[in-house]
Amino acid sequence: PKSTAITDSMAAPTIVIVVALLVQMGGIHGFSAQAARGHPNRAQPNASGTSSDTVSLSGTVVRAATAFAPLANANVTVDQGCTPTTQLTSSSGQFVVGCQSASSAARATVSVWGRQYTSRVAVRIQDGVVIPLAPRPIKGFPASAWQFDGWAVQAQTGDVPGTAISFLAHPSAYRTPSGRVFMISTANSHAGPGWTQGYWQDESLTTATALPYQLINGSHPAVKGTAFTARMVFADGRLLMMVGMQTPTILENTNLADPSDPAEWVAVDGDGAVQIDFTGAPTSKHEDARLHIFDGNQTFDCNGTPRKYWIFSIPDNVPNVSGRACGRMGFAAPALTGPYTFCNWIVDPTEGSGPPGSPTSDCDSWPGDVIRGADALYFVAGWGNIYTLPLDGATSTTKLEFTRLKGDGVIAIPSPPHAYDDFRQIEYTFLPPQSVGGRWRLYHASYSLENGNPNATRADYGYKQALGMYTFDWA
Repeated sequence: PKSTAITDSMAAPTIVIVVALLVQMGGIHGFSAQAARGHPNRAQPNASGTSSDTVSLSGTVVRAATAFAPLANANVTVDQGCTPTTQLTSSSGQFVVGCQSASSAARATVSVWGRQYTSRVAVRIQDGVVIPLAPRPIKGFPASAWQFDGWAVQAQTGDVPGTAISFLAHPSAYRTPSGRVFMISTANSHAGPGWTQGYWQDESLTTATALPYQLINGSHPAVKGTAFTARMVFADGRLLMMVGMQTPTILENTNLADPSDPAEWVAVDGDGAVQIDFTGAPTSKHEDARLHIFDGNQTFDCNGTPRKYWIFSIPDNVPNVSGRACGRMGFAAPALTGPYTFCNWIVDPTEGSGPPGSPTSDCDSWPGDVIRGADALYFVAGWGNIYTLPLDGATSTTKLEFTRLKGDGVIAIPSPPHAYDDFRQIEYTFLPPQSVGGRWRLYHASYSLENGNPNATRADYGYKQALGMYTFDWA
C-alpha cells in the first residue's frame, strides 16, 4: 500500500510493518491464499507452482496488547515475484504467499496493515513468523482491543446476493432479545437515494443476509418522498426508525423479536411527521438529520428547558462558513415528533482549520453517532472525527455542546489501495453488547476508488458498496 505519514496527534488507526522474508530452501510446491491477486478482499482458489524451487511462506498476525490474539482481516502486501500481491489474514490471523523461486522469496518484502493498529517494528523473518501489531490508542477515546471483523454486506464484486443492490450507505443495527442482529441500510441499484433495506446478522457471524424484499420504500403510507438515509434508534424500550431527508418520518415497530416485516413499521403519533422549526437557526438548509434520544432521565438544556429528544441536523449554506456539511445544528423537542426548535451549535462549524474531511476539519461532516462513556459523551461524525462532552457535574442546565477530542483523534483513515474502503469510511453507528462487559460493534459505510461490479455507478466521492464492522471493548 502507499505509505501515509501519520502522527501520534492524529491517533490514526494504521500500521505498516515491512519485513524481509528469509526462507528455508525446500521442495514446497504451491500455496493457498485468502485473497485474489491485487485485491485484499476477494477469495482466491488454491494455486500450485511447477518449478522445483517454488517457495511457500506463511505467517500469523496477532494483537500484541491482547495476549497475542489472532488479528483477522489485516492487509498483507507482498512484492518481488510473489503472489497474491495482496490478501487479508484469515480468522486465525494467518497469511500465505507463494514465490516463484527461492531467490525471489529471499528478496521479497511484505507489508502488513491493520485497521486500528500501528507499529514501527522492522524485522527479518522466516517461514512461520508471528507478527505482533501494537494498537494505536485513540487518545481520550476509551475504546480498546479493536478488531475489524470484515464486511457485513458488500456489492463491490457483484450485487448483494439475492438482490439488485449495488449501492450501500447509512447502516444501523438493532440487537433482538435473542441476540440476533437486525441491520438496515440505504440501498439502490445505482448510486443515490433508493430504499431502506433490511438484513439479518447472526451474533457469531460478520456477514449479514439481505431480506428478499425492500423493507421501507416510497410506497409506505407514512413516508414522504424517498425512503432514504434511515436510522434505527432503540431507546426507553422502543424500536424507532427516522427515515427521509428533507421531510423525515418516525416509524415504530413493536415486534422487538423480529422487526423484518415492513407492515409492522407504523407511523408514531398519527402520521409520524417530524416537525422542525428553523426559526433562529443559522440556516434552514440541511443535508441530513439524525434522531438521538437520551435514555432515562438524561436531558440537556435547550433555551432554558431540559430536553431528551434531539435532532442533529447537518447544515448547508451556513453564512460566513465556507464548505459543505460543516458542523452540526442541534434541535430539541418536548415530544418524539416535535415540534423541534433550534437550540445551539452541537459542533461549532468554525472550530476546525484543515481541509474538508481531515482530522482538523468540521466540514464534510456526514451522519454519525453518539456513545456514552463513564464520564463523557462522544460524538463520532461522518468521516470518523471525534468530539467529546464531559458529563462530570452535568445537570439539566448543561448544554449539548461537543468540542474536538484533544489530539484530533479519528476513528479510521483510508485503507490501502484495492480495499473496499480505500478512500474513506463514513456514517458510523454503534451497537451495544448483549450483556454488560461484552464487545461493542461499530458499523460503517465505505467509499472505494475502484469497482468490480459492472452494475454499479459512482457516487459523489467514490463507489459506496460495502458496510463494514468493527468490534471493541468499551471502558
